[in-house]
Amino acid sequence: MRFAVKYTLIVLVTIISLGLFANLWVLSHGFDKLYFETDSVEHSAVGVVLGTSSSPDGVRINSYFEERMEAAFRLYEKGKVNHLLLSGDNSSIYYNEPRDMRNYLISRGVPAEDITLDYAGFRTYDSMLRAKEIFGLNDFIIITQKYHGSRALFIAKKNGMSAKVYVAGDPVDGVSSKQMVREWMARIVAVMDVITNRKPRFYGPPEFINTDV
Repeated sequence: MRFAVKYTLIVLVTIISLGLFANLWVLSHGFDKLYFETDSVEHSAVGVVLGTSSSPDGVRINSYFEERMEAAFRLYEKGKVNHLLLSGDNSSIYYNEPRDMRNYLISRGVPAEDITLDYAGFRTYDSMLRAKEIFGLNDFIIITQKYHGSRALFIAKKNGMSAKVYVAGDPVDGVSSKQMVREWMARIVAVMDVITNRKPRFYGPPEFINTDV
């Protein structure tokens, strides 16, 4: 019994230690590449907006979604980006993050021709690698919340991309503890993905975005 308890404690301490290492490694990348003010952001041809559900309960708009869309709109309106790549989950006919993002931004006045949809951004890792391999991007602005942006930036940098993050606002009530636990775990998975050089679920034919305009 004593051996079993000791073994269990060793395993738990090892798992927690690896988790802390993974999180610290992710967070140690690119604090100087997080931008909070629109005017301080250097121009990039393309902004990559990371998807989230527009309305989890089908009634109220998701604050994370709204803040990301407004951040993307501000960058476009200020001329900090010329084009927006909207990358999210489209795993069923009933759930389509890129479509919802496009509809929101068009309603705010962004021309449809300045928007490209990535329907296979099932995870942040997939969104980053597809931005490079499918859409031909190496230097771009990631648009999402701070807690999420560090992971996206880590993935991009470890895959040879020069990216920066424009930080969207958090919900009025702040980032929930549940969301932070999920992000803590997601950072561990991101480190494993980078180490094992995992490929996205889907690649498909190239759809290069013209970055010369």
